[in-house]
Amino acid sequence: MVQLDITQIESDGIKDPSVIGTIYGDVGTNTFKFSMIGHAERSDYITVEHPDCGPVLCQIDSIIRKSNYTLDRSLERNADDRIDERVIATATVIGYRDTSGLLNAPRTPFAVGSDVRLSDPQFIKRIVGLK
Repeated sequence: MVQLDITQIESDGIKDPSVIGTIYGDVGTNTFKFSMIGHAERSDYITVEHPDCGPVLCQIDSIIRKSNYTLDRSLERNADDRIDERVIATATVIGYRDTSGLLNAPRTPFAVGSDVRLSDPQFIKRIVGLK
């Protein structure tokens, strides 16, 4: 089995520490899933760049850890077993502010492969409308 090291997202040879995940699979206009490579928790605000709208505020709804560790393997308790796991999060789209300052949601889905970052507190305040 070939194992990929997904913790190394690189751009021009430089790792981007602000990226906590990558969107994958079926992506909707309201929700999407992303593979997590950095630390985040349920209810954290995240930002994803949309090709038409720019940065969009989203929120993590759930986080699951998927592994190849089955019930049968857990009953055998073999210390030499290698456990491969992935952390997957589901997020809900909140929106972005248009040029008039109105809160809007993108009308098209994010691109598969888009980077996911934790949101800056000032960005959250601006989108949510807090002073």
